[in-house]
Amino acid sequence: MSPIKKLTKQVTIYGLSSVLARVLNFLLTPLYTGVFLAKDYVVIIDVYSQISIFIILLTYGMETAYFRFSNESKYSSKTFSTAFLSIVFTTVLFVFITLCFLDGISQALGYENQQKLVIYLIVILTIDSVTAIPFAKLRHENKAFKYALIKITNIVIYIFVNVLFLWAIPDFLSKGGELPYFISRIYNPQWALEYVFISNILSSAISLFLLSKDIGQYSIKMFDFKLLKKMITYGAPILVMGLAGVINEAMDKQFLKYLLPEDQWRHSLGVYGACYKLSIFMVLFIQAYRLGAEPIFFSQSKNKDSKKLYATTMNYFVLTMLIIFLLLVTHIELIKYFIRSEEYWQALDIVPILLLAQVFFGIYTHLSVWYKLSDKTVYGAYMSIVGAIITIVGNISLIPIIGYAASAWTTLFSYGAMMILSLYLGNKYYPIKYDFKKISMYFILTVLPSMYSWFFLKDNIFSNTLLFLVFLSVLVVIHRKEVRLIISGFKSPKSLE
Repeated sequence: MSPIKKLTKQVTIYGLSSVLARVLNFLLTPLYTGVFLAKDYVVIIDVYSQISIFIILLTYGMETAYFRFSNESKYSSKTFSTAFLSIVFTTVLFVFITLCFLDGISQALGYENQQKLVIYLIVILTIDSVTAIPFAKLRHENKAFKYALIKITNIVIYIFVNVLFLWAIPDFLSKGGELPYFISRIYNPQWALEYVFISNILSSAISLFLLSKDIGQYSIKMFDFKLLKKMITYGAPILVMGLAGVINEAMDKQFLKYLLPEDQWRHSLGVYGACYKLSIFMVLFIQAYRLGAEPIFFSQSKNKDSKKLYATTMNYFVLTMLIIFLLLVTHIELIKYFIRSEEYWQALDIVPILLLAQVFFGIYTHLSVWYKLSDKTVYGAYMSIVGAIITIVGNISLIPIIGYAASAWTTLFSYGAMMILSLYLGNKYYPIKYDFKKISMYFILTVLPSMYSWFFLKDNIFSNTLLFLVFLSVLVVIHRKEVRLIISGFKSPKSLE
């Protein structure tokens, strides 16, 4: 199987699972924005932004280190046990410390009167960190179907429990229904927020069970302390990079929480977080691409044509992202209805900014192949730190002036700077001949009409749809080879051989 065919097949499977999971999860946004006011919905946004920060600390770059050392014959049999047992040990230590200092941690996170929320956070983090390496193992072994099945099962259960307790049961009771005894014992209308996190714990626990066969393959005898030191050394820059990355991705919510006045931050973070979710369509494509591409890029690194593969796939990747960008910007007046309450629509202006920021991040993600394959992961950390500094300075400086818009613009500048810096350093240490003339044309044919749509056709759905179709047709005509390969590739990977 050719590398591009294999990549397309992997991205298709990971993409379908990622798209389905994220779309199903995104469909909870109308439920949440219909059930919770912005000041209550903000708790969900806040807790999950904290989860995204702590999960980086608890996995400390071990997933990427696992991929790196699994491809070396002398370590391949030991990498899973070493990485998995290391994370289990540090996770148990994390649970012990957090429970010992629960009161202080709850107060620091702003939930001194809601310690249950902090306990839920700890349980979710524990399960997710323990399953990180087993999921990476599935990706390494090209078990994309099993990976996708478990992920989809997880999200279906999560959504089912949410819908059951936040909509189905309240609706049933409002019509005079009487709950069965068992359901009545676990249902309390005052626990609406708690059910969101309980559903996550339940779905994550089932994922843990479904991974039990893979987890059972670890062996204490295969734990190699010398290998662990190598993996930690390799993964340390990934940890720094991950922390810096999560500052760029999630800390904007925390900055809004702590930099805006007490009477403003809950509402501002609520509307910002809801509209931020509209960029999920771009995020999920980038995630699917990364999940499918990363193992293949590692496995092809010794191939003499590997750099040609990286350059070719960049064209397809950027073109697809920009078509998604054009589609979403020209149809924001339609997709805004996923957010049920008009209270949240005031933040729609941030959506195009965040979408373009995600395009920059997607390009940066692809460019990152140079430092991962050349064992210069420390440069990935440096670039992420630069992005984090921009995020911190930008948010601290601008949030008091322009509110949540500062977080969106800062995200754009941060990802843009990381992209440019990675391009410069990659060209210096691991040169790849990307076709920037073609990529620049992609940008011109999508970003310019998107800007015109946003400023002059904002409320005209018909004109926006026509504009999208016209420029999509232009793209198809000018770059018909790339478009044809993208479309046919996802229908039948054989076309990319």
